[in-house]
Amino acid sequence: MKTNVCVSVICYLWIIHYSVALPDCCRTRVTSTDWEYHVTCYGCQLNDVPTGLSLNTTVLNLGNNSIVRIDDHSFKDLPHLRSLLLSRNQIHTISSGAFASLKNLDLLDLSNNNLEHFAFDSSVFKHLEKLSCLYLNNNNFHLKRLYPENAISHAKALTSLNIDIFEDFKFGQGFLNLTNLQTLNVFQKGTARISIRNTSFRGLEQSQITHFILYCTMKSMEPGSLSPLRNLLSLTLDSRKTLSIHMVLRALYGLQGRTMESIRLPHNHIRYTRNGYLEKTDLVFLGTICVRRLDLAGNLISGITMEAVLSWHSRACLEVLDVSRNVLESPQLLSLLVLFPSITHVYASYEVRQYSRKRRSIWNRKSIVFFPQSLRHLYLSHDPMNFDISDVTTVSDDNNLRTLDVSYPVMEVTCSGGYIKGLLRLQQLIMSGWECSHTSNRFFVEFPNLSRLDAKNCNLGNKLGMEGHSLFTGLYNLSFTDLAFNNINTLSLDTFKDQAYSLKVLNLTGNHMERIPMDILTSLYVLEILDLRDNVIIKLSGKDCSFLENHRSRSDKFQILLAGNPVACNCDNLEFVTWLGTSTVVYDRVDISCITPHGSKVLVSEFLETMDEFQDSCVAQFWLLMSVILTVVCILMGILSRLAWRHSITLRVMCRDPREHDVYPYDLFLVYSEQDSGWVRNTLAPWLEEHGIEYCAEDKNLELGGDKADQIMNAIDDSCQVVFIVSCTFLECDWSLYTMKFANTYSYRDGRENMSIIIMLNDMKRSEFPKRIRKNWDAIRPVKWPNEGNTNRSQVSKEEEIFWKRLLSRIRRGSNRLIPVPVSDTAV
Repeated sequence: MKTNVCVSVICYLWIIHYSVALPDCCRTRVTSTDWEYHVTCYGCQLNDVPTGLSLNTTVLNLGNNSIVRIDDHSFKDLPHLRSLLLSRNQIHTISSGAFASLKNLDLLDLSNNNLEHFAFDSSVFKHLEKLSCLYLNNNNFHLKRLYPENAISHAKALTSLNIDIFEDFKFGQGFLNLTNLQTLNVFQKGTARISIRNTSFRGLEQSQITHFILYCTMKSMEPGSLSPLRNLLSLTLDSRKTLSIHMVLRALYGLQGRTMESIRLPHNHIRYTRNGYLEKTDLVFLGTICVRRLDLAGNLISGITMEAVLSWHSRACLEVLDVSRNVLESPQLLSLLVLFPSITHVYASYEVRQYSRKRRSIWNRKSIVFFPQSLRHLYLSHDPMNFDISDVTTVSDDNNLRTLDVSYPVMEVTCSGGYIKGLLRLQQLIMSGWECSHTSNRFFVEFPNLSRLDAKNCNLGNKLGMEGHSLFTGLYNLSFTDLAFNNINTLSLDTFKDQAYSLKVLNLTGNHMERIPMDILTSLYVLEILDLRDNVIIKLSGKDCSFLENHRSRSDKFQILLAGNPVACNCDNLEFVTWLGTSTVVYDRVDISCITPHGSKVLVSEFLETMDEFQDSCVAQFWLLMSVILTVVCILMGILSRLAWRHSITLRVMCRDPREHDVYPYDLFLVYSEQDSGWVRNTLAPWLEEHGIEYCAEDKNLELGGDKADQIMNAIDDSCQVVFIVSCTFLECDWSLYTMKFANTYSYRDGRENMSIIIMLNDMKRSEFPKRIRKNWDAIRPVKWPNEGNTNRSQVSKEEEIFWKRLLSRIRRGSNRLIPVPVSDTAV
């Protein structure tokens, strides 16, 4: 341990010592594995090679500067330099002794400069005995149409060369010395189209080229142009949409009878023109090459005829076929696969482009598809055909397909049409983009060995939230499930009941989940990744956070991803935010943002730096809020109590402590409405005074401005009896009615049940009176004043005499003193 620390310190001091003379832009680094010394001065606007470089420099990057020439001994004190990068400068001259001291140089990058053939002295590479990689592409050799062959001929150790080609280019005698060359990458500078002739690569006959890449716009390509490349194993020909695939396939003439690893022929079609079907004549030369990987992507091929495939004598060698980004009809292609007995991978996916024109399908419902037993992986994404693959009832039972990609079909494909039978060994199904809102529960039952399911954008939200339904029943090996962007709000407990011991990765990105499905987690014993990014989770309770920590202790690999959720950084959510910033359960906690009370969005890690200040503000806000709430509650309680006290008859009666009298100050307390005050003043009052009856009334004894309810109860306590003078107008007046109810309630308390008298001035029904009076109607027995509208005056006088007599009798019966009887009443 101490030794490592010492070595690190020494290296650090060494770096400082030897980097003092370097420009400030330069960076130095020592690798910890092999102790290599790297110097990077990329984009430092240097005009010359810097001085003061360490003797132990192994990698020097001077790219993207303004260096125009390399002089003698520019790198004289760098004996250990193995990689020199000079790309993207303006170099036009290299002196003969520029690299003389670089005996160990392995890689030299001179690409993207202004070099021409005369820029190189014939001996410039003479001392680079170990140079194996040389990059000369994107220079100006095309201006004079000459290569620096004399200089290149000395680089005998070259194994990899990148260089440009131009019209009438030719690898001449100077390249014959490159007998160790294995990789040749040919590019193009300029826009002029190039002719590839039979003599173009003749100078490479002595080389051992196994990997060849030709990327340029072509005018033509002669059939025998590739013949000098006798050891070729990997070929890439890209005409950049200037030659048709038919012409490029004919150029394979020079490779007849070879055994090769791969042939890549992408983007070989004339712009905006389809290549149509590949016919027998197109595969004459390809059919003789035993190639393991064939790439025909992006060629606008419409199909391959059956006759062409049957004439392909070496098709048994083919293992990987890439015909993606063409315009093949999927049914026609699938019907040909059985003719390739060794094929394992087929890529037939379309580009995401406007190939959505509806075409008539040649696929019949309930047809049987035959796959070769060797086929393991089939990719058919973005298929534009107007057919539903779920209508294909049966795939031949002898297939060994492991991966099927039918994602994002151009025409809508549903999960409710039928079932794909026969894929018993299928392990990976990619079906993103299907319409599965009404999926049958048996859709996946035919894939018992499925271990990975990619079902993004399938509208499965409603289906997965239904209780008692499990879409994945029987998939006991399912370990990876991608359900992103499926409008999922919740998951039923039965969703993954058969994946308790298999599901390791569950992707729920981009759904509408407001909470983490804790109940689901308890039954997933081996889950390692739960991806809930870009949902609508705002907060979690402390109980939920504790649950996740406990779940992590049960499964040490368990982690969740929560970035992109609208987490709230407010006073109510501090516990969750703090947990997010520290918990090891959250894998992407450094990327999680939250929304502050002011509406701004900040990283949780930044928010936690000011956590103490925010907590103090939360405490202040809490007590301020509590103070406001308590104040409002007290005010409301006071107002409500006051209103209750003023308007609740029962409450005031219950809280009343009645006054006690041996002798009541008044015999009667008169209760009447203002409209009946004339009758009381002119008729009743004189009669009461004549008989010596003491009474009190509102307009006589109650004080103005005082609490009327209290004064009424005082008057009732000070009177032997309460007399209600009731008329129609009395019951129509709200306050009079309230007074009557109040006085009646207080009058009929214990011991005062018979102390009320009702005088009815009008004919009134019993139902018109308050409930308490109706209940005691028989005990009250109202006294009725005669109808003054009666024209029979003698009858009225007689009734009045009876009224007064009854009223006096009732008053005398309830009075606490002796009321004398007038002589006139005695006579009567």
